Amino acid sequence: MRASGDVDKYVGDEIVAIFSGEGKEERAPAAAPCRSRTSWPAADFTVIGDHVNLASRLCSSARPGMILVSQAVRDHLASRARTRGPYLLKLKGKERPQRVYQLTGLAGGVS
Repeated sequence: MRASGDVDKYVGDEIVAIFSGEGKEERAPAAAPCRSRTSWPAADFTVIGDHVNLASRLCSSARPGMILVSQAVRDHLASRARTRGPYLLKLKGKERPQRVYQLTGLAGGVS
């Protein structure tokens, strides 16, 4: 993957990828345009935890072509991110609505 992530699995037309290390918050949304690629090598990683669940819920809530990010990711990206929002989104497994943003651009990535 060009953004140095690892493809975990395919769920329908969704790709689950894991990004770690320095700059992961920038590399993950920059990889989102790869969703149009039609063939991928086999992969079988497993990740678990609150961040994984949050990412899954954001993906399920997004419309086609939309990238939703959490408040924490937006804060980390700071002035590099162009976003719409915030929106309060009630997500399964979360007691309170979560503040999320639609990522519309990222300096050096996503356009």
